[in-house]
Amino acid sequence: MLDRYRFRITLERPAPHFVDLLADPSQLGAVAREVVERYGDAVTEHPVGTGPFVLAHWRRSSLIVLDRNPGYRDETYPPAPPGADDRARALARDYSGRRLPMVDRVEITPIEENQPRWLAFLDAEHDVLERMPLQLAPLAVKRTAAGTAPTPLLDRRGIRIVRRPEIDVTLAVYNMDDPVVGGYGPPQVALRRALNLGLNVDDVIRLVYAYQGTPAQTLMQPGTSSYDPSWRTENGDYDPARANALLDVYGYVPGPDGWRRTPAGAPLVLTMTLTPDQAGRQLAEIARRSFRVLGVHVEFRFGQWPQNLRRVQQGDFQIWTVAMSANSPNSQDVMRLAFSGSIGAYDLCRMNLPAYDALYREATRQPDGPERSATLQRMNELEVAYAPMKAIAHRYKIDLVHPWVRGYLDTPYIYDWWRYVDIDARRLAEDGR
Repeated sequence: MLDRYRFRITLERPAPHFVDLLADPSQLGAVAREVVERYGDAVTEHPVGTGPFVLAHWRRSSLIVLDRNPGYRDETYPPAPPGADDRARALARDYSGRRLPMVDRVEITPIEENQPRWLAFLDAEHDVLERMPLQLAPLAVKRTAAGTAPTPLLDRRGIRIVRRPEIDVTLAVYNMDDPVVGGYGPPQVALRRALNLGLNVDDVIRLVYAYQGTPAQTLMQPGTSSYDPSWRTENGDYDPARANALLDVYGYVPGPDGWRRTPAGAPLVLTMTLTPDQAGRQLAEIARRSFRVLGVHVEFRFGQWPQNLRRVQQGDFQIWTVAMSANSPNSQDVMRLAFSGSIGAYDLCRMNLPAYDALYREATRQPDGPERSATLQRMNELEVAYAPMKAIAHRYKIDLVHPWVRGYLDTPYIYDWWRYVDIDARRLAEDGR
């Protein structure tokens, strides 16, 4: 501590991207020592900060109430960013110079089930439906030649769709320590690459994500520093013929029952770990159909998310599906998924490849620029070649906003958007609750 208001962090080695960690309050936030000492393990239930709102009321799993912070700093509505659309520029003109936050209170209602969330929004019990479940997207979004548009149900009521790419990637993760799907020898690598080529990603995007996604070529998420939308890899291919050829060449031949066997002659039976929800069941059916074309038998183990995560961290799995959202613009964050220094924590596939680790450490020391992008691309090439994971898709995020809500910012890295919104009281009285 330098004084009451300042502290210093000293790094052992150069880390140009350490500032990204400091800028992400979900990863690191300085809290007064006396607060931690007072609340101990319950400190997260007593938030202390300098944001635009204070926690007025919290009923676990059902209601969060935020009131305007009377001591909040002097912050005003921001100007429109470069390249902003007409709507964003109009909002900036209307609200330029207005002090934030613009509303006195925010009520957040967590609802786990998709159907009740949707119905509560339609009944105007909520002003905004954030992160509409993709399984319900056909009720809100229709596909057009120009892209997307609201369905007539929403259009008649003036409900606005805010659709933008998630800064994320969905993945199939292989356990590199598993005796069947793991390992670094040519047969094991061929098996994983064949499974990647044989998974019908178009079906995943159509059925699981309701067309709200695009195939992923690498682990890197759109919107991060070194992501290149023009890059094409084998990861983005769906090619059952090539997948079957790989399995034939490396000894995974069919047995008398038509299902393939391992090179040692044992039945080849894979297990995929999923959640017991609609998306998990749909993904199971797609994987079953996809791998049947390859002659590969797959079984499924369903469990709730915390249970599945514990099993994966302990290495008790073969194949797992997960989504990784970026918490900063740094592309390297997602590459830690295959860095052996975080096995059992972030490296869920348990990959241990010295060449990859060396590149990861090199990228950590490099500032953003062409040299660092080239290092990250070499890491991508190794990841695609050894196939410890299958990057499936980058999803779209859909928020729904009632017409009396104004000022809502369509920006992917702003999570506390409540400070920027205003309520048109006249429109609310006419159309709302």
